[in-house]
Amino acid sequence: MTFDDLREYLGGAGDRYGYRGSFDSCKLMIMTTNGLVPVGSAQIHIDEGGTGSIVLPPRRQMAILGDYVNGNHRTILYDDGTRFRETGSYVDGKWVADDADHFTFDFPESFDLKVTDWCDGGCQFCHENSTIAGKHGDLSKMAHIVETIRSGTEIAVGGGDLFTCPGIDNFLALLKRRGIIANITVNQRHLGRYGDKLLHLVQENLVHGIGISLADSSKVEDLDIIDRLGPNVVIHVITGIFEDKDIPFVRGRKVLILGYKMLRRGDLYLADPMKYAEVVHNMELLRVNWQHILAKECKAVAYDNLAIEQLGPKEELCIPDTKYAHLYQGNDTECFDADGNMTCSTMFIDLPNMQVARMSTAPMETRQPFTGNESIEELLKLTTKGWTDVHRS
Repeated sequence: MTFDDLREYLGGAGDRYGYRGSFDSCKLMIMTTNGLVPVGSAQIHIDEGGTGSIVLPPRRQMAILGDYVNGNHRTILYDDGTRFRETGSYVDGKWVADDADHFTFDFPESFDLKVTDWCDGGCQFCHENSTIAGKHGDLSKMAHIVETIRSGTEIAVGGGDLFTCPGIDNFLALLKRRGIIANITVNQRHLGRYGDKLLHLVQENLVHGIGISLADSSKVEDLDIIDRLGPNVVIHVITGIFEDKDIPFVRGRKVLILGYKMLRRGDLYLADPMKYAEVVHNMELLRVNWQHILAKECKAVAYDNLAIEQLGPKEELCIPDTKYAHLYQGNDTECFDADGNMTCSTMFIDLPNMQVARMSTAPMETRQPFTGNESIEELLKLTTKGWTDVHRS
Protein backbone atom coordinates (compact mmCIF):
# COMPACT_ATOMS: atom_id res chain seq x y z
CA MET A 1 0.00 0.00 0.00
CA THR A 2 1.54 3.28 -1.13
CA PHE A 3 0.75 6.94 -0.61
CA ASP A 4 -0.98 7.01 -3.98
CA ASP A 5 -3.20 4.12 -2.89
CA LEU A 6 -4.03 5.94 0.32
CA ARG A 7 -4.79 9.17 -1.51
CA GLU A 8 -7.17 7.29 -3.79
CA TYR A 9 -8.91 5.69 -0.83
CA LEU A 10 -9.06 8.81 1.31
CA GLY A 11 -10.12 10.91 -1.64
CA GLY A 12 -13.22 8.82 -2.21
CA ALA A 13 -12.46 5.61 -4.10
CA GLY A 14 -13.57 2.36 -2.48
CA ASP A 15 -14.83 1.53 0.97
CA ARG A 16 -11.68 -0.19 2.23
CA TYR A 17 -8.16 -1.03 1.20
CA GLY A 18 -6.07 -4.02 2.27
CA TYR A 19 -2.32 -4.64 2.11
CA ARG A 20 -1.23 -8.23 1.62
CA GLY A 21 2.34 -9.37 2.13
CA SER A 22 5.07 -9.78 4.70
CA PHE A 23 4.90 -7.13 7.38
CA ASP A 24 8.60 -7.71 8.07
CA SER A 25 9.43 -6.11 4.73
CA CYS A 26 6.57 -3.63 4.55
CA LYS A 27 8.00 -0.14 3.92
CA LEU A 28 4.88 1.65 5.04
CA MET A 29 4.64 2.41 8.74
CA ILE A 30 1.46 3.69 10.37
CA MET A 31 1.96 5.55 13.62
CA THR A 32 0.99 8.59 15.63
CA THR A 33 3.08 9.54 18.67
CA ASN A 34 6.03 7.93 20.45
CA GLY A 35 5.37 4.57 21.99
CA LEU A 36 2.70 1.96 21.38
CA VAL A 37 -0.20 3.59 19.65
CA PRO A 38 -3.60 2.99 18.09
CA VAL A 39 -3.31 3.22 14.32
CA GLY A 40 -5.71 6.11 13.86
CA SER A 41 -8.86 4.65 12.35
CA ALA A 42 -7.03 1.76 10.66
CA GLN A 43 -7.01 -1.87 11.77
CA ILE A 44 -4.06 -4.27 11.44
CA HIS A 45 -4.79 -7.98 11.04
CA ILE A 46 -1.99 -10.57 11.19
CA ASP A 47 -2.19 -14.28 10.49
CA GLU A 48 0.11 -16.98 11.91
CA GLY A 49 2.36 -16.86 8.87
CA GLY A 50 3.25 -13.22 9.44
CA THR A 51 1.10 -11.87 6.65
CA GLY A 52 -1.96 -9.74 7.03
CA SER A 53 -3.85 -6.69 5.97
CA ILE A 54 -4.21 -3.05 6.86
CA VAL A 55 -7.94 -2.39 6.69
CA LEU A 56 -9.33 1.11 6.70
CA PRO A 57 -12.87 1.80 7.94
CA PRO A 58 -15.78 2.81 5.72
CA ARG A 59 -14.66 5.76 3.65
CA ARG A 60 -14.73 9.29 4.90
CA GLN A 61 -12.94 12.35 3.59
CA MET A 62 -10.02 12.76 5.99
CA ALA A 63 -8.25 16.10 5.92
CA ILE A 64 -4.48 16.17 5.46
CA LEU A 65 -2.77 18.17 8.19
CA GLY A 66 0.78 17.68 6.93
CA ASP A 67 2.57 16.31 3.86
CA TYR A 68 6.34 16.66 3.71
CA VAL A 69 9.69 14.96 3.13
CA ASN A 70 11.93 14.50 6.16
CA GLY A 71 15.27 12.72 5.83
CA ASN A 72 14.83 9.55 3.80
CA HIS A 73 11.04 9.40 3.92
CA ARG A 74 7.78 11.12 3.22
CA THR A 75 5.14 11.73 5.87
CA ILE A 76 1.41 12.37 5.58
CA LEU A 77 -0.50 13.26 8.73
CA TYR A 78 -4.31 13.03 8.74
CA ASP A 79 -6.82 14.75 10.96
CA ASP A 80 -7.70 11.59 12.93
CA GLY A 81 -4.09 11.34 14.13
CA THR A 82 -2.99 8.68 11.66
CA ARG A 83 0.58 9.23 10.46
CA PHE A 84 1.88 7.48 7.34
CA ARG A 85 5.61 7.27 6.64
CA GLU A 86 7.21 5.76 3.54
CA THR A 87 10.90 5.71 2.66
CA GLY A 88 11.88 6.93 -0.80
CA SER A 89 12.54 10.10 -2.74
CA TYR A 90 11.13 12.29 -5.50
CA VAL A 91 12.41 11.47 -8.99
CA ASP A 92 11.37 13.88 -11.75
CA GLY A 93 8.56 15.14 -9.55
CA LYS A 94 7.19 11.68 -8.78
CA TRP A 95 7.52 9.94 -5.41
CA VAL A 96 9.44 6.67 -5.73
CA ALA A 97 9.49 4.31 -2.74
CA ASP A 98 12.59 2.35 -1.77
CA ASP A 99 13.39 -0.53 0.59
CA ALA A 100 15.27 1.32 3.35
CA ASP A 101 15.02 -0.55 6.65
CA HIS A 102 14.81 2.49 8.94
CA PHE A 103 13.80 6.15 8.95
CA THR A 104 16.16 9.11 9.13
CA PHE A 105 15.25 12.69 10.05
CA ASP A 106 16.52 16.14 9.14
CA PHE A 107 14.18 17.86 11.59
CA PRO A 108 11.78 16.76 14.35
CA GLU A 109 8.36 15.62 13.17
CA SER A 110 7.00 16.50 16.61
CA PHE A 111 8.27 17.87 19.90
CA ASP A 112 7.17 18.96 23.36
CA LEU A 113 7.34 22.62 24.33
CA LYS A 114 6.97 23.60 27.98
CA VAL A 115 6.09 27.30 28.07
CA THR A 116 5.72 27.85 31.82
CA ASP A 117 6.43 26.38 35.23
CA TRP A 118 3.53 28.30 36.82
CA CYS A 119 0.59 26.21 37.96
CA ASP A 120 -1.87 26.20 40.84
CA GLY A 121 -3.00 22.61 40.22
CA GLY A 122 -0.95 21.34 43.12
CA CYS A 123 -0.36 17.79 41.85
CA GLN A 124 1.84 16.18 44.50
CA PHE A 125 3.70 14.03 41.96
CA CYS A 126 4.33 16.70 39.26
CA HIS A 127 7.63 15.80 37.61
CA GLU A 128 8.00 19.38 36.31
CA ASN A 129 7.65 20.75 39.86
CA SER A 130 5.21 23.42 38.66
CA THR A 131 3.97 25.79 41.39
CA ILE A 132 2.54 29.30 41.80
CA ALA A 133 6.16 30.41 42.19
CA GLY A 134 7.09 28.95 38.80
CA LYS A 135 8.40 31.26 36.10
CA HIS A 136 7.08 31.76 32.59
CA GLY A 137 9.05 31.17 29.44
CA ASP A 138 9.74 34.07 27.08
CA LEU A 139 7.82 33.16 23.93
CA SER A 140 9.70 35.79 21.95
CA LYS A 141 12.69 33.44 22.21
CA MET A 142 10.76 31.01 20.00
CA ALA A 143 10.17 33.51 17.16
CA HIS A 144 13.25 32.65 15.08
CA ILE A 145 12.93 28.93 15.81
CA VAL A 146 9.32 28.89 14.62
CA GLU A 147 10.42 30.44 11.31
CA THR A 148 12.52 27.31 10.67
CA ILE A 149 9.82 24.76 11.55
CA ARG A 150 8.23 22.98 8.58
CA SER A 151 4.52 23.11 7.96
CA GLY A 152 2.92 19.91 9.23
CA THR A 153 5.21 19.58 12.25
CA GLU A 154 3.37 18.84 15.50
CA ILE A 155 4.10 20.72 18.72
CA ALA A 156 2.70 19.59 22.08
CA VAL A 157 2.45 22.81 24.09
CA GLY A 158 2.11 22.57 27.84
CA GLY A 159 3.27 23.69 31.25
CA GLY A 160 2.45 24.25 34.03
CA ASP A 161 -0.72 26.05 33.18
CA LEU A 162 0.08 27.10 29.63
CA PHE A 163 -2.67 29.73 29.46
CA THR A 164 -0.95 31.82 32.15
CA CYS A 165 2.12 32.28 29.93
CA PRO A 166 2.18 35.83 28.51
CA GLY A 167 1.66 35.86 24.74
CA ILE A 168 0.33 32.32 24.45
CA ASP A 169 -2.69 33.32 22.34
CA ASN A 170 -0.53 35.15 19.81
CA PHE A 171 1.90 32.24 19.79
CA LEU A 172 -0.83 29.73 18.93
CA ALA A 173 -2.04 32.07 16.17
CA LEU A 174 1.52 32.23 14.80
CA LEU A 175 1.73 28.45 14.68
CA LYS A 176 -1.55 28.28 12.78
CA ARG A 177 -0.37 30.85 10.21
CA ARG A 178 2.74 28.80 9.56
CA GLY A 179 0.82 25.53 9.19
CA ILE A 180 2.32 24.10 12.38
CA ILE A 181 -0.02 21.76 14.25
CA ALA A 182 -0.50 22.75 17.88
CA ASN A 183 -1.65 20.22 20.46
CA ILE A 184 -2.04 21.26 24.08
CA THR A 185 -2.26 19.66 27.52
CA VAL A 186 -4.59 21.02 30.19
CA ASN A 187 -5.10 19.86 33.77
CA GLN A 188 -8.65 18.66 34.42
CA ARG A 189 -8.76 21.02 37.42
CA HIS A 190 -8.63 23.93 34.96
CA LEU A 191 -11.44 22.80 32.66
CA GLY A 192 -14.02 25.01 34.38
CA ARG A 193 -11.67 27.96 34.09
CA TYR A 194 -10.80 27.45 30.44
CA GLY A 195 -13.75 25.54 28.96
CA ASP A 196 -14.97 28.41 26.77
CA LYS A 197 -11.43 29.33 25.76
CA LEU A 198 -10.69 25.76 24.72
CA LEU A 199 -13.86 25.62 22.63
CA HIS A 200 -12.85 28.86 20.88
CA LEU A 201 -9.37 27.48 20.13
CA VAL A 202 -10.86 24.33 18.61
CA GLN A 203 -13.44 26.23 16.55
CA GLU A 204 -10.76 28.56 15.18
CA ASN A 205 -8.39 25.66 14.43
CA LEU A 206 -5.78 27.18 16.71
CA VAL A 207 -5.29 23.82 18.40
CA HIS A 208 -5.87 20.36 16.99
CA GLY A 209 -5.51 17.86 19.82
CA ILE A 210 -6.22 18.45 23.51
CA GLY A 211 -4.83 16.29 26.27
CA ILE A 212 -6.76 16.44 29.54
CA SER A 213 -4.71 15.34 32.55
CA LEU A 214 -7.08 13.34 34.77
CA ALA A 215 -7.17 14.78 38.27
CA ASP A 216 -10.58 13.94 39.78
CA SER A 217 -12.80 11.34 38.13
CA SER A 218 -15.65 12.13 40.54
CA LYS A 219 -16.23 15.41 38.66
CA VAL A 220 -18.35 13.82 35.96
CA GLU A 221 -19.68 17.27 35.00
CA ASP A 222 -16.32 17.84 33.34
CA LEU A 223 -17.29 15.25 30.74
CA ASP A 224 -19.84 17.73 29.36
CA ILE A 225 -17.01 20.21 28.72
CA ILE A 226 -14.84 17.49 27.20
CA ASP A 227 -17.63 16.36 24.87
CA ARG A 228 -18.05 19.91 23.56
CA LEU A 229 -14.41 19.97 22.46
CA GLY A 230 -14.83 17.37 19.73
CA PRO A 231 -13.20 14.04 18.82
CA ASN A 232 -9.55 14.99 19.29
CA VAL A 233 -9.57 15.01 23.08
CA VAL A 234 -7.41 12.42 24.85
CA ILE A 235 -7.59 11.73 28.58
CA HIS A 236 -4.10 11.46 30.09
CA VAL A 237 -3.67 9.05 33.00
CA ILE A 238 -0.54 8.12 34.95
CA THR A 239 0.56 4.64 35.94
CA GLY A 240 0.47 4.26 39.70
CA ILE A 241 -1.94 7.17 40.10
CA PHE A 242 -4.78 5.78 37.98
CA GLU A 243 -7.25 3.68 40.02
CA ASP A 244 -10.21 1.44 39.30
CA LYS A 245 -12.59 4.21 40.34
CA ASP A 246 -11.30 6.21 37.36
CA ILE A 247 -12.36 3.63 34.76
CA PRO A 248 -15.97 4.91 34.32
CA PHE A 249 -14.64 8.41 33.57
CA VAL A 250 -12.51 7.21 30.62
CA ARG A 251 -14.87 4.52 29.32
CA GLY A 252 -15.62 5.02 25.61
CA ARG A 253 -12.94 7.71 25.28
CA LYS A 254 -9.42 8.05 23.94
CA VAL A 255 -6.81 7.47 26.61
CA LEU A 256 -3.06 8.04 26.78
CA ILE A 257 -1.29 6.11 29.54
CA LEU A 258 1.79 7.94 30.79
CA GLY A 259 4.48 6.25 32.82
CA TYR A 260 5.10 7.40 36.37
CA LYS A 261 8.08 9.80 36.21
CA MET A 262 10.46 9.64 39.18
CA LEU A 263 11.71 13.18 38.73
CA ARG A 264 11.42 16.24 40.99
CA ARG A 265 8.11 15.97 42.94
CA GLY A 266 7.49 12.61 41.34
CA ASP A 267 10.55 11.34 43.18
CA LEU A 268 9.72 13.13 46.43
CA TYR A 269 6.18 11.71 46.39
CA LEU A 270 7.56 8.18 46.59
CA ALA A 271 9.63 9.02 49.67
CA ASP A 272 6.46 8.47 51.71
CA PRO A 273 6.31 4.68 52.28
CA MET A 274 2.50 4.61 52.16
CA LYS A 275 2.36 6.54 48.90
CA TYR A 276 5.10 4.37 47.45
CA ALA A 277 3.16 1.23 48.31
CA GLU A 278 -0.01 2.71 46.82
CA VAL A 279 1.72 3.63 43.55
CA VAL A 280 3.27 0.18 43.23
CA HIS A 281 -0.08 -1.48 44.01
CA ASN A 282 -1.99 0.64 41.48
CA MET A 283 0.67 0.08 38.84
CA GLU A 284 0.50 -3.68 39.27
CA LEU A 285 -3.29 -3.71 39.05
CA LEU A 286 -3.15 -1.58 35.92
CA ARG A 287 -0.61 -3.97 34.43
CA VAL A 288 -2.43 -7.24 35.09
CA ASN A 289 -6.05 -6.14 35.11
CA TRP A 290 -7.12 -2.60 34.34
CA GLN A 291 -5.26 -2.19 31.02
CA HIS A 292 -7.23 -5.18 29.74
CA ILE A 293 -10.44 -3.36 30.68
CA LEU A 294 -9.25 -0.14 29.05
CA ALA A 295 -8.29 -1.98 25.86
CA LYS A 296 -11.84 -3.36 25.61
CA GLU A 297 -13.88 -0.40 26.82
CA CYS A 298 -12.00 2.70 25.60
CA LYS A 299 -12.23 4.12 22.10
CA ALA A 300 -8.44 4.07 21.78
CA VAL A 301 -5.55 3.48 24.16
CA ALA A 302 -2.00 4.73 23.64
CA TYR A 303 1.13 4.40 25.78
CA ASP A 304 4.23 6.50 26.15
CA ASN A 305 7.53 4.64 26.31
CA LEU A 306 7.81 4.82 30.07
CA ALA A 307 4.34 3.29 30.43
CA ILE A 308 5.37 0.52 28.06
CA GLU A 309 8.32 -0.25 30.33
CA GLN A 310 6.16 -0.20 33.45
CA LEU A 311 3.14 -2.10 32.11
CA GLY A 312 4.45 -4.44 29.41
CA PRO A 313 1.36 -4.21 27.16
CA LYS A 314 2.86 -6.48 24.50
CA GLU A 315 3.04 -9.38 26.92
CA GLU A 316 -0.02 -8.57 29.02
CA LEU A 317 -2.31 -7.97 26.02
CA CYS A 318 -0.74 -10.84 24.04
CA ILE A 319 0.07 -8.67 21.01
CA PRO A 320 1.79 -10.78 18.31
CA ASP A 321 5.37 -9.79 17.45
CA THR A 322 4.54 -8.80 13.89
CA LYS A 323 1.62 -6.63 14.87
CA TYR A 324 3.56 -5.05 17.73
CA ALA A 325 6.35 -4.11 15.34
CA HIS A 326 3.88 -1.93 13.46
CA LEU A 327 2.23 -0.45 16.53
CA TYR A 328 5.48 0.42 18.28
CA GLN A 329 7.19 3.51 16.94
CA GLY A 330 10.40 3.07 18.88
CA ASN A 331 11.89 4.64 21.97
CA ASP A 332 13.64 7.50 20.16
CA THR A 333 16.76 7.01 22.28
CA GLU A 334 19.08 5.95 19.45
CA CYS A 335 20.20 9.16 17.75
CA PHE A 336 22.25 8.13 14.70
CA ASP A 337 22.55 5.28 12.25
CA ALA A 338 25.83 3.74 11.06
CA ASP A 339 26.17 6.45 8.40
CA GLY A 340 25.73 9.30 10.87
CA ASN A 341 22.16 10.15 9.85
CA MET A 342 19.75 11.31 12.56
CA THR A 343 17.29 8.60 13.56
CA CYS A 344 15.50 10.44 16.43
CA SER A 345 12.32 12.31 15.58
CA THR A 346 11.29 14.20 18.71
CA MET A 347 12.72 16.38 21.47
CA PHE A 348 11.80 18.51 24.49
CA ILE A 349 12.13 22.29 24.80
CA ASP A 350 12.06 23.73 28.32
CA LEU A 351 11.43 27.41 27.60
CA PRO A 352 11.35 28.73 31.19
CA ASN A 353 14.83 27.29 31.77
CA MET A 354 16.05 27.76 28.16
CA GLN A 355 17.13 24.14 27.81
CA VAL A 356 16.60 21.39 25.24
CA ALA A 357 16.70 17.66 25.86
CA ARG A 358 15.90 14.36 24.21
CA MET A 359 12.76 14.10 26.38
CA SER A 360 11.16 15.63 29.46
CA THR A 361 12.59 12.87 31.67
CA ALA A 362 16.15 13.23 30.37
CA PRO A 363 18.86 13.37 33.07
CA MET A 364 19.70 16.94 34.03
CA GLU A 365 23.33 16.53 32.94
CA THR A 366 22.23 15.83 29.36
CA ARG A 367 20.11 19.00 29.01
CA GLN A 368 21.66 21.68 26.85
CA PRO A 369 21.23 25.47 26.95
CA PHE A 370 19.97 27.33 23.89
CA THR A 371 19.59 31.00 22.98
CA GLY A 372 16.64 31.12 20.58
CA ASN A 373 18.87 31.99 17.61
CA GLU A 374 19.14 28.36 16.53
CA SER A 375 17.18 26.62 13.80
CA ILE A 376 14.95 23.67 14.67
CA GLU A 377 17.47 21.36 12.96
CA GLU A 378 20.24 22.72 15.16
CA LEU A 379 18.17 22.21 18.29
CA LEU A 380 17.44 18.59 17.40
CA LYS A 381 21.16 17.93 16.96
CA LEU A 382 21.88 19.77 20.21
CA THR A 383 19.67 17.36 22.14
CA THR A 384 22.00 14.49 21.21
CA LYS A 385 25.01 16.18 22.83
CA GLY A 386 26.00 14.10 25.83
CA TRP A 387 22.95 11.88 25.38
CA THR A 388 24.57 9.08 23.39
CA ASP A 389 27.24 8.43 26.01
CA VAL A 390 24.70 8.43 28.85
CA HIS A 391 22.31 6.16 26.94
CA ARG A 392 25.06 3.65 26.13
CA SER A 393 26.50 3.57 29.64
